[in-house]
Amino acid sequence: MDDAKKQIDTRILNPNYDAAKAITEEPMPTPSITPTPNPEDDLKAALDELAATLPSTLEFKLSEAEPRDDKEYPLSLDPKFGDLLLKAEVSGDAKAYVKATISGPNNGEYSLKIKADVSKAKGTDGRITFDSKIASVSVKMGTAAYPQAKEKKTTVKLTITHVLPADVDVEPPETSASEPTDKQPSTWLQCPVTGRISSGFGVMRSDGKHMGVDWVPGAGTPVKAAAAGKVVRAYTDPTNTHSTKCPNCGTGALIEHWLSDGSSVYTLYCHFEAGSLTVKVDDYVEAGQSIGAVGETGCADGAHLHFEVIDVESGRKLDPTRYTGYCDGRQQYSGWHENVYATYFGCGSDAQDMASGIYSTSATNYAALPDGYALRKKIEVRNPANGKSVVLDVLDIGPFCTLDSDYVIYGSRPFAEKNKGVVLGTLDRSCNRKYKALNGAGIDLSCDASEQLFGSKTNGPVDWRFVG
Repeated sequence: MDDAKKQIDTRILNPNYDAAKAITEEPMPTPSITPTPNPEDDLKAALDELAATLPSTLEFKLSEAEPRDDKEYPLSLDPKFGDLLLKAEVSGDAKAYVKATISGPNNGEYSLKIKADVSKAKGTDGRITFDSKIASVSVKMGTAAYPQAKEKKTTVKLTITHVLPADVDVEPPETSASEPTDKQPSTWLQCPVTGRISSGFGVMRSDGKHMGVDWVPGAGTPVKAAAAGKVVRAYTDPTNTHSTKCPNCGTGALIEHWLSDGSSVYTLYCHFEAGSLTVKVDDYVEAGQSIGAVGETGCADGAHLHFEVIDVESGRKLDPTRYTGYCDGRQQYSGWHENVYATYFGCGSDAQDMASGIYSTSATNYAALPDGYALRKKIEVRNPANGKSVVLDVLDIGPFCTLDSDYVIYGSRPFAEKNKGVVLGTLDRSCNRKYKALNGAGIDLSCDASEQLFGSKTNGPVDWRFVG
């Protein structure tokens, strides 16, 4: 304003200054106004920069051997704003395994440390009881004048690479004179028992995803080794909790087998009758040898055999029925499943991780059937209206249901078809899309497969059968 006033005064004192002309020809000078500083805006800008130094997503890759890790992030604020106030909160499914702490000030510097510790998630067999969990870390930032001026949220993912405890041999033992010279490699595993499946592989339950198969052949039924191998762990807990919500195997065994393709797998047998275990660590067993009897020790609500197949190298749990079949004594159906309603899926934004471990995109050509037994098998699908057919790999489990062996394996009509329109969650826990009404579909097709059969992305009836 002083500069503008000085300019006006100078003009008026000039004897040749024509005021009338100046009004019409010369603009009045514009006063310059200095904005009043807003300390809150300055603080928020500074906190925005500070928040940008923290990650939006963070992944901890953990295992039974290395169940802990932490990451630290320095935080500082210009002293002109005053002391920095920080508060960290953790929420989400993995809250019990993630901690966020603030330290400082140390010479004006603070730090945020995010720790992950899944050691408390180990079961009695030494394995962590989940594959992945998510937590959210919220950091609130401010000063005494503005306590919560900024909030930054970080999504923390815990990913577990399963390995067995260190006292379990993961390499095939060297042969000695007292050991069999032939490790009897197997292509398929034998049925450990014969009976009805009460809970299948990958089924979501109240205690999480079920990573094995439960058979209910009756209490006292002999349990047989699925193949020749070596006992690497023996479990002798005789107690029972009458619950499924814990990882206790009770009485049982872990056996290593060597397959004909050069790989090796563990088979895990749980919930034997107390005192029925007939093998010990380092024993060699023959295929079909009795190793115990079905019971309900450990975390079991009723007598059954819990059976798992685990890849030795990666620790990944595999669907046992891919190696044993369903072991329920019934004859598998080998003909055409006719007039099954098919839906298309996996187009564009529908891309997702599939049960086979493959990530689907719009270019992936595949089928999905509602039972894990079909995974990675080949099927022929035909359109009965025009005779067109296509051979597809089964790469996912669905639609809707995950344990419809009566249909997929034994030739009955699809569960979803027989219960079309019924809201899921009220009938069968093997159907995992709770509170959704069944649409009657018995097979999912990729977009390309649908176009090959119908000429466009279309839902409609098809026939299908296993071909490999």
